[in-house]
Amino acid sequence: MPLAEIRGQAASIDLISRALQSNQLPSAWLFVGPPSVGKRLTAQLIAQTLNCKIYQGIDACGQCDPCRQIEVGNFADVELIEPSGQNIRMEQIQEALRWMQYRPERSHYRVLILDEADRMNRESANAFLKTLEEPPPQTTIILLTTSPMLLLETILSRCQQIRFQPLSPEILTDLLAEKTNLANDERNWLMKQGMGSVRLDLVKDVQGLRELQSQWGLWIQQIGASEMIEILSRCQEWSSTKDLTWERLLDWLETWLRDLAWLLHELPETELLNQDQLPALRKCLQRYSSESVLALYEAVLEVRHNIARNANKTLQLEGLWLRLKHLQEA
Repeated sequence: MPLAEIRGQAASIDLISRALQSNQLPSAWLFVGPPSVGKRLTAQLIAQTLNCKIYQGIDACGQCDPCRQIEVGNFADVELIEPSGQNIRMEQIQEALRWMQYRPERSHYRVLILDEADRMNRESANAFLKTLEEPPPQTTIILLTTSPMLLLETILSRCQQIRFQPLSPEILTDLLAEKTNLANDERNWLMKQGMGSVRLDLVKDVQGLRELQSQWGLWIQQIGASEMIEILSRCQEWSSTKDLTWERLLDWLETWLRDLAWLLHELPETELLNQDQLPALRKCLQRYSSESVLALYEAVLEVRHNIARNANKTLQLEGLWLRLKHLQEA
């Protein structure tokens, strides 16, 4: 697959292609942008391009043996590191650093891809920093992140940053039509929930998630004592579940608060992300000001940051709902 076929990222792909064609590669790239907009696929295509037998460093043919092996994750000179559980562990970084010391076995370049690089803890980040300061020859490092502010400043300063943009509704519609069998209504809902990202991780339970969001929408209209008791009892369940319900809640709150801000500024209701919950959103207008919506949005970001740093998820969610209730009453 040629790099030019990455959709919606023309400016970023142009920068990358020019670096490849001029053979002026940085020792480390940092791809920054929303989830599921092409960062990881682009990193894979760079690895294919650097090892392609047909185009030889100009682009990826997708058909030769190295291209095919890299695509399925079975090429000795390309290594992918991603979180094991909540974080990228020190042992993973140490293993990657040992791997990088060897010369390429079957190619000119070794490529290390570090997905969700912001999930390194301070110990593993410091260990990785030493390699960024003195990278091995014939090695390209590509870090992927949605949250560059969580990375060490010293890591940021040693990488060439490439920004990936949210995808347009037209591109999202086309991709979801290609990759799913959802009905038009479900596809449209999923497109809005993604806010510029291809959320294929939500495809399996669209109906269940819509029902859960409806429940959250009912609660957030007016959080009384009985609602609070129910919510707090559910926070433990959402935090321990294997289907990342806690993360779905934070995602939904971001879209909900965006919609409230949209309505508070009297912008078109047709552009709401939670169009199917418009009556509940209108009721919330009476309880939240622009200042409280901004404060809550910052609170959601803070909870994400704290959980990424291993804070107790249950306590973080409970505190967030208590803050929602407090600002409602203010």
